[in-house]
Amino acid sequence: TECLPGEEYKVQLIVQTSIQSEYVNDIFIGENGKDDEPEETSSKKLRVRMLDNDDLLQSFQAKFEFHHHVTKENTTEERNEVKPLGKINVRWKASDLDNISHFILKWHSSKDLCVQQKIFHSKETSFTIDACDEKHFYVIEIIIVTNDGIRHQYQQLKMPIPGEPDSPKLWLVKTSDTSFVVEWSEPKSYGIPVIGFQLYIEGKQASDVIKVNLHRAEIPSNVNRTYEVNICAVTNNPQRKHSLMSQTLSVLTTPPTNLSQPTYYTSTSSNHSQKLLNRSITRSIPVQIESITEDKLHLDWTAFIPMIDIAAYYVHYTCLNN
Repeated sequence: TECLPGEEYKVQLIVQTSIQSEYVNDIFIGENGKDDEPEETSSKKLRVRMLDNDDLLQSFQAKFEFHHHVTKENTTEERNEVKPLGKINVRWKASDLDNISHFILKWHSSKDLCVQQKIFHSKETSFTIDACDEKHFYVIEIIIVTNDGIRHQYQQLKMPIPGEPDSPKLWLVKTSDTSFVVEWSEPKSYGIPVIGFQLYIEGKQASDVIKVNLHRAEIPSNVNRTYEVNICAVTNNPQRKHSLMSQTLSVLTTPPTNLSQPTYYTSTSSNHSQKLLNRSITRSIPVQIESITEDKLHLDWTAFIPMIDIAAYYVHYTCLNN
């Protein structure tokens, strides 16, 4: 973008989002018909002051570069010393070099805020910083000290350090007699593009890489089984091939949804009539043991999805020691 010397500019990024066509059938569309219009989210405004023609500093730039030999597996040496993930190449250009005593370069990471600095001769124009803090940013500042001892300070640079994406969040949205449906969130990418997603069931790859624009999958299932599902984001960077695995989603499938209506019979063993539930129900409800203490057993059947209104649950149990 062409800018004028010495002027201050405000820069803002606007992101537009819209409903994906794959999900339209499952989403309520408002009567006003505006739900399919893009929604906008704005970033904070960034103030940038351009260098003036009279400034001693003519240009100041920083660029991150991955070390080609660094992988996630070898970022830690045997002595537990962290290897740098990459390097930041810093370059500057100044005018009136005869009037410049030296340059002072300062930098720190947003992770530890420990400021480091190095002094350079007036003829030097570049320096390389080892970037060890993945998914953080480095603040870099240059100070020009002239022969009369005056320090000239300029706007700082902020250099984000790329890293593997965060793990997606995974949740269950639908179950049926033959399958269940899961969805996942868009992970934060930290400058490394996500090109797809990989599903895992019981620790094994469940399919080919899922397209990056899809965030839902229908998984075939059998009744009365528990499935453990995970997902990770896949990148195009050979040094950061994928994100960490998502949390494990446990899906308990249930038998066919054909519940027979409960029938009652009247007990005449006492003076008062009492209705009792007939135990011949055609469907079993999946029950899991949530926790066990010395005197209590906690049961959970929240995975049960009834197709009719349930008035009450009856728990029948027997102690095997009796």
